[in-house]
Amino acid sequence: WMLAGDSRRARSLATSCASHLMKVGLLTAATDAYTKCLTFCTTDEERLEILSAQIFAYYGTSSWAEVRTGTAAVRLLQQRLHPDTTTHDDIELMDLRAEWQSLAWDVVIKKALTCLEAEDAPAAHRAEAGVMALMLLGFLGDQPAMVRTFNIIEQLSLNGGVRQDIMLQARMVFHTNHGDI
Repeated sequence: WMLAGDSRRARSLATSCASHLMKVGLLTAATDAYTKCLTFCTTDEERLEILSAQIFAYYGTSSWAEVRTGTAAVRLLQQRLHPDTTTHDDIELMDLRAEWQSLAWDVVIKKALTCLEAEDAPAAHRAEAGVMALMLLGFLGDQPAMVRTFNIIEQLSLNGGVRQDIMLQARMVFHTNHGDI
């Protein structure tokens, strides 16, 4: 399609292939396919779509540096194309987990707690970020901060919008480090 001059169809086919590779669990092949898709993009909007999807593939392969690089590229495009769009999304959580791998735990805790307290973020997002903070606070032994963090997550779950598995994970982490299992 590209040779025929139809870059839109070429991108559509390449994107379809990359998505299929993701669905069948061939994540490394999907990362490569998404890279090839980028050559068919003619607009920043198309690049944003492809790069966002590629981050999920990189995350699935534990390619932490690529998650961080991809997130930075996506955020630049989002800021330019949709400046009012929230950054409290799955990409932010994947980026936090990738940053965790750098062992800069104080930085990750601060960012995770910021998400937890962000009232403009969805409750599920806030709770997932809170669980990350709980884990790291447990490693550091900061019991008072763990109690405050867990209480916020509990309150979010009472208001709805937090999946049960996330709440169970929060309880497990909290009560393993502090509390009464």
